[in-house]
Amino acid sequence: RVFNASSYSAKKVVELYSEPLEEGNAFKPKRVLIAFKKVEIPAKSSVKVDFDIRFDDFRIYDPSSSSWKVEAGKVAIEVGESCQEIVLVKEIQIVSDDVIQSQRLKMPTYYSPTKDGFLQFDNDFEALYGRPIAMERDPKSKPYNLNSTFSDISRTWIGRQIFSVAAKKAHLNDPGHESDKAFFEQTPLRNVIMSGLGIKYSYLLRDLANGHFVSGIFAFLLGIHQD
Repeated sequence: RVFNASSYSAKKVVELYSEPLEEGNAFKPKRVLIAFKKVEIPAKSSVKVDFDIRFDDFRIYDPSSSSWKVEAGKVAIEVGESCQEIVLVKEIQIVSDDVIQSQRLKMPTYYSPTKDGFLQFDNDFEALYGRPIAMERDPKSKPYNLNSTFSDISRTWIGRQIFSVAAKKAHLNDPGHESDKAFFEQTPLRNVIMSGLGIKYSYLLRDLANGHFVSGIFAFLLGIHQD
């Protein structure tokens, strides 16, 4: 339950996260946002917030089979106002028959991030991506490509809208998230695959930033990827 001890009604965003407690074969982010809800709480009252957790919420990408799988192991289910304000934790055991091959030798920097974050080496990303990365021209100006960052595409109107929506959804404009926002600005479009959305979203963002609205959306819907 979410409580409001004040004399005024209030709105709260309740977020649900999962955090792996065991080191498995698959690369896993430290914490993953599963769901969130915005609720209005009357003055001096409380509201019950329910979440439905699905098996697919624990899917992770297996580059060795180019498919999404669920790895067995202990996971912490966490509830809070943000990833930095966790107030409730429950440990669960995931049971799965999926087999995932370790990619630690192929992608060491993804499994062992430094204090400054992940070192995005091309050979590591190629192992995750499943094929070589094409050498492309300057990504800081049109035509943008998958190596262009969110900061690069923000030079266009549509790029600014994309960045604004993404920053708002990830609460990057909230106080205390300045470093996260700066990191996100320098994130290449190709890294969208790490969010679980899939590489087709990277291509869609690239096409929209280049002004290819109709052809970009058409290719996205048909699953056509053009380098």
